[in-house]
Amino acid sequence: MKSLKIILVCVTLMSFSAKSQVKDVRLSKESFFINEALLTGQWKNEDDPTWLLVFDKQKVIETYNNERLDTMFYKLSTSCDLKDSSSKVSLLQAFLLFGYDNDPVTKCYQVLNLSDSTLSCMNNKTGEFFIFKKVSN
Repeated sequence: MKSLKIILVCVTLMSFSAKSQVKDVRLSKESFFINEALLTGQWKNEDDPTWLLVFDKQKVIETYNNERLDTMFYKLSTSCDLKDSSSKVSLLQAFLLFGYDNDPVTKCYQVLNLSDSTLSCMNNKTGEFFIFKKVSN
């Protein structure tokens, strides 16, 4: 009878441990999701600190040497197609789309990393890599 109780206690403990591991996996999958709130703020190019991107709600202002170069809207997407845009996408398949009212997608960048402090992306047409550091919210 004692061995049966010990076996039941062990099975119960393993069951709780398995549930805990499943919960941890679910949490780590959530950490792969990014949203527009992470982009909001000023981002300085790591290679050329005079190049700055300022992300606001649905628009981005590009400046170089303190001169405004461009103002575009942006969308997060799961591809370079505007129809796949979403407010929350997986970092495993994330793209930044830039465009204008009359030309919705003029630039597409694959997001390689996005955190509170770093944005790294690749131009989908040229293959160029860019790393930006957040300087303010």
